Amino acid sequence: MIVADQESMERYAEEERQIRQENVRLQRKLQMEIERREQMCRRLSESESSIEMDEERFLVISLWCELGIVRLSLV
Repeated sequence: MIVADQESMERYAEEERQIRQENVRLQRKLQMEIERREQMCRRLSESESSIEMDEERFLVISLWCELGIVRLSLV
């Protein structure tokens, strides 16, 4: 019975080692996904800011054109 108990303990120890390795792997994968999401959010924010600046520039130029301050030539 002692040999069977020893084998059983060895199996449990091996299972625990494998579970810990899988846990480490999944934690690394999660961290990579978190960093990827943060990068995407930063890029989106930068893109939105750029679009807002372009829209504001367009509105200002349009207003200047309406007021006759600037004339655009389409050549």
